[in-house]
This record gives sequence, structure tokens and C-alpha cells, in this order.
Amino acid sequence: MKKLFFAAFTLLLSLCSFSQNYQLISGDQIKVSKYSSDLDIVASDKTGNYFAEQRWSWNLRAKLYKFDKNYNDIYEKDYRKELRGSIFRGFYPIDEELVMFSTEYTRKEKTFTLYARKINKTTGEIKQDAKEIGTFPLEDKRDDFEVKFAPVSNGKKLLFAANVSNKDRVSLVTAVLDPQLKREATATIDFRFTPKQFSIQDVFYTANEKIVVLGKESEETQVGKRKKKRWVFKQYILHIYTKAGKKEKEIPITADQRFAISGKLIEHTDGTLALAGFYATDPKKKDLSGFFLSKIDTDKNELLLTSYKEINASMIGQNYTEDADDDNDDDSKKSKKEEKKKDDDDEEEEIPNDYVLKSVLINPADNSMVITAEISQLYVYQTQNRSGNMTTYTTVYSYTTKDILLIGLNAEGKVKWVNSIPKKQQEKYENPNITRSEEDYFSGKTAHPYFSSFAALINKDKLIILMNDHQSNNVNPEYGHKVKRVYNFKKKSNFYGISVDLVTGTMKRKMIYDNSSDGIMMPRSAYINGSTILIPATRVKMFGKNELKMSQLTIK
Repeated sequence: MKKLFFAAFTLLLSLCSFSQNYQLISGDQIKVSKYSSDLDIVASDKTGNYFAEQRWSWNLRAKLYKFDKNYNDIYEKDYRKELRGSIFRGFYPIDEELVMFSTEYTRKEKTFTLYARKINKTTGEIKQDAKEIGTFPLEDKRDDFEVKFAPVSNGKKLLFAANVSNKDRVSLVTAVLDPQLKREATATIDFRFTPKQFSIQDVFYTANEKIVVLGKESEETQVGKRKKKRWVFKQYILHIYTKAGKKEKEIPITADQRFAISGKLIEHTDGTLALAGFYATDPKKKDLSGFFLSKIDTDKNELLLTSYKEINASMIGQNYTEDADDDNDDDSKKSKKEEKKKDDDDEEEEIPNDYVLKSVLINPADNSMVITAEISQLYVYQTQNRSGNMTTYTTVYSYTTKDILLIGLNAEGKVKWVNSIPKKQQEKYENPNITRSEEDYFSGKTAHPYFSSFAALINKDKLIILMNDHQSNNVNPEYGHKVKRVYNFKKKSNFYGISVDLVTGTMKRKMIYDNSSDGIMMPRSAYINGSTILIPATRVKMFGKNELKMSQLTIK
């Protein structure tokens, strides 16, 4: 593969002392498969940056790229041979090691096995034969499990969790791996629920070696005018176990007529856990009433509710109408009708509010926090095309991401300010290589959408939001203002940096990059390392392979 020629351009905008300065350095394009299902920066060290490309053939294939600090291509390694008969699960760093995980399903024995292979980071070659991490029974008709990997002990170890549920019960397997791929803690947890009654939302392994599971409990009830029976959301439950899987406590997330409608576990710098989420004051949870932050004492197995903040609907609940010339963004009337029908069908959903918690960022200067949330929706519908006596069907995946909600908290969890960034982004894919649902909280990251949503980080005394937006939205809109929907990212979007004052919540926006010039930025795939951010950008081509480049954004 050809060497990348180092190409740099710098955008130093200093309109006022409040604003941040952004320096963007990019490499030349490389060719990637048109059928890529995911593009991801997996690690970065002193010798370079590691980038993974995944795509479907008859199974999920993987390719690893390494770039040096000047974005020259060091190597490109395809693991087709090693992954034959397996499902690729990802590259993950464990301390100084880079490990490739895969799983196999043995139909005859009805077992599911996890394998790990260490990668030589200098050459990209496999350092040793595949090591079996664990084998689990799989009696259902499926041949796969949901899996999740998460860093433990500041990246020195890795948590593996597999949702090994069948049709009769919900079960979870966890293990902690050290850099030698030795299992230090293995547990199998069987819940008393069926999958219709209970779904696993998040799993944490704490500093004091407890397994904390956040689950979503549902109940069967009659809904709608026809009184059809459906399983609807009831409550969140926090389960605490020992590292061996022995149950210690089960805590429903309700207090003083406040009912959680979303939740996310977060880990503080001292290793303690907290639970952030939105709540409703109506037991039916029809409307979002406010935000809460709860500390979790995993020594005493107690949930300490520390902060509630009511959120006024006028602040975050505005319905922004689209301008008439949005129709020029190549979006057909037919697909809009399909989405409207889906919107109408969703009126009976158990949680009509669509805000999804994205991150909880901690300011190392004073341990204050910023909560970020976003309206995220995935609509799946079919279109049909008749030609003579033949009818073909196409499945369309429509991703819509809207307003960003920001909540500033002090070190004690008391709310300091609430702000919002109105936006509307939309991407559509026909029969894409989607490997995970947008609502798949357990396995975490989803491949799509590529260009929507945002990245967030704290830099000195500012929160930085990086996102693509319509070219006409070059200033931050206020509550209730109309915003232009961005649908054609190549022709009508810019890459923006929004700096948010951590004391007041006031914001300033700058354009960093014109997406029509040389590829579209992918902020969801950003790799954040202090004040330096690695961001891939891709150019989707109708014919031939797509083009991708790596960019480094430095905030000053």
C-alpha cells in the first residue's frame, strides 16, 4: 500500500478570548472496502495509531492498519485466514498489549467459545495461537451471543461480558482478563426473569471487585384503543454481585414518586460508581420530568440519591419545524410518509421521550461533571418496487439524531446549569451491513450512523462538542429557534467545534472543516487522548472503493 503523503492545513480562528483554537492535520486518502460495516480507531501509543476496518463477506472480516505519527502507512494486515469459521469481535488494548477477539459456535455441541489472539504491534502479525478464554452452552436456535468489552483498572485489565440468555431465562457471564489473557475473575449470573421481562443495559466491574448490573424490567399490559397486550417498560433495577457471581443486593431505581426512565452507570476517578439518568413523576412515565445523579456505595450496597433537577419542557422539548427547501436534500416524499407512519405507530411506546444519555465527563481540575444526552432514533421500514410481475423489497435504516442536552454539575452532584444545542441530522442506508441495533445498550458501540451525533471532551475550562451540522447553522441557535436539517453531509455540512464554558454553560461555535472539500468527518468514531483527537473522515464513492483519511485535531 502506498505511503501517505503528509498533508497539513491549519485553521486558527481566534475571534475572542473565550473561543478555542483548533489545529487540524490530515493525511492523504487510503482505499477501504465499499462494504465496510464499521471503521474504528482502536488504540494509540508512542509508535503510532491503530485503525480497524470491519466488513461482511460470508462472515465478519477484519483488517488492521497502523499509521505513524506523520500518518504514513506502516502496515495493513488482513486476518481472513485467522478468522476463518469465526466471528470477529474487535481489537482491544490490555495494558501494553493489543488483542484480537473472536467467537465460534459449534453446532453439534451447541456451544459458544471466545478466543483471543495477541497482535505484534510492530508488524501486525499474530504473536501466538488462539487462546480459548471460555466456552458456554447455547441451547437456543441462535448461533451467537451479545458480548461487551470494557477497560478495568485504568486499562490495565479488560472486562469481558456475554449475554448468554435463552428463551426461558436471562443469564450473564463475566470474566476479567489480565495482559497475559489469564482470567482473574469468572462468574455466571442467572436472573429470575425471562428476556421479555428483563434486559441487561450495562455491566461494570468495580475497584472493590463487585459486579454491578443495570437492568431494565418490563411488564405485560394492555395498551391502545384495542387493548392489545404488550411488554412495556416498568423500572430500572440495579443488581450487585460478588466477583464470583453471588448476589448481594437488588435495588429498584425509584424514590419519592420519581421513576427512572433512562440510566447510565459512570465511574469516578476514585473508582466509585454513580448512576445518572432522567426521571418522570408520573408512574406511567409519559413525560420526562427531570434529571438525577445517584452515588452507589458498593461496600454497603446502597444507592445514595444525591441530586434531582427538574427540567422545564420549554428548555429541551421544542419541536423544530423543517424549512421548505429541506426537500432539496434528495429525500423522497415516499420515505417521509413511511417515517410519519412510524412516528404515528410510536405514539404508544412506553417511553415517548427520546433523550439517550451519551456520556458523563469529569473535570480533573475540580471533579465537576458534565452530562451529555441526545435524541437518537432509528426507524426501519421497507419499500417495494414493482417491475412487471416481480416485486422487490428494500429495507431502509433511517437514523435521526437531534438536540444535544448538556447538564453541568459541581463535584457534589448539584446542578449548576442546563443548556441545549438544537440540531437535526439524518442518515439513511438501504440494506446496510448493520451488525448492532441503535438500541443495543449491552454491546455498546454501533457502526451507524457514520457522520451524525457528536464527540465530547473537557479541555481546560471548556467542554468541547465536535459535530457536523448544516452550513447555514453557523451560529448556536437558541431555545425554540428553527434549525436546518442536514441530510446531504457532503454538499451541505461543515465540521464544527462548540466550546461550552464549564462555569456558566454559555457557548461559542467555530467552523473547523468544510466536509465538501476532502471527505466527511466522522465525530462518533473519534479517539480522544487529552487535548488531541484522532478523527477519521471518509468519502463514499458510487463506483470503486471508498476513500478514508486520518486527521488529528489539536485544541489550544
